[in-house]
Amino acid sequence: MKRLTLEKLSPSQINKINDLLRICSEKDPIRLSVPVAEANVRLKGERFFFLYEHGQLISMIHLFFPDWTTGELIGFTHPDFRQKHYFRRLLDTALSCAEDLELEQVYLISDGNSPDAIKALDALGLDIEYSEYMLSKQLIPSPAVFDPVIDSAHDIDRQLSLWEVDHTQLTSGLFARIFHMDAAQCKAYIDDISADERIHSYIFSLDGKHIGQTQLTFIGDMAYISGFGILPEYRRQGLGLAFLNLLEKKLAAESITQLTLQVSSHNKTALSLYRKDGFDVLECLNYHPLFEEV
Repeated sequence: MKRLTLEKLSPSQINKINDLLRICSEKDPIRLSVPVAEANVRLKGERFFFLYEHGQLISMIHLFFPDWTTGELIGFTHPDFRQKHYFRRLLDTALSCAEDLELEQVYLISDGNSPDAIKALDALGLDIEYSEYMLSKQLIPSPAVFDPVIDSAHDIDRQLSLWEVDHTQLTSGLFARIFHMDAAQCKAYIDDISADERIHSYIFSLDGKHIGQTQLTFIGDMAYISGFGILPEYRRQGLGLAFLNLLEKKLAAESITQLTLQVSSHNKTALSLYRKDGFDVLECLNYHPLFEEV
């Protein structure tokens, strides 16, 4: 058997991953996926672990660590090679890499749709710490020129605006107030996103006052939304939906065709907002911690 650890993928390796995912999805109704659309478009901070036999990819793991402290791990094993400890061997390699990278925690992600995966999780003694939904909305590209300011939206007779800003402008306290973070946490977050040129920050304004913000990570014609929020005193007024719609108009004008995000299964308010806006649930992601808490 041959094991590989990679930071970049070749077109041939992408094809092998897609073939493995296809075979796994034919065996079980899994909805998990690996972001391997393009060889030269990669996520910041990731590793791929491959296990081959006679040139065939029989098991793979994708390790993604967006904030350099916490990792997310998704793995697949060919149905003909399950329950033979191959995945466990590859998992040990991935966890050793995570320790070398000094990640504080790594979560193994499952969707609960594979009986074999459930057995493997039980054998590993792993419990679910929390769950998140992966949501997606298709956008129709618009040739219209985007206007960052609109007079009203969703019966809100007030001026709404959306502006792209430098990441450092988030240190004004807006981000901290929205997400109840202290100055040190804000600085660490801003330092992380500033290191990735694909991440862009946006400010939402109401009648000229900054009341919300978000980040977008652009990967090809897809945008991943994170850190979306408005100040507590402006919530439950329809502004979240209005700002989402304004953001989607901007993305459509930039030929973005898909908007995705993740939301906690416990965050009923946010989940209701995104479903009302037309987002569909792609995956239910269960997070199993792999490192014991000290």
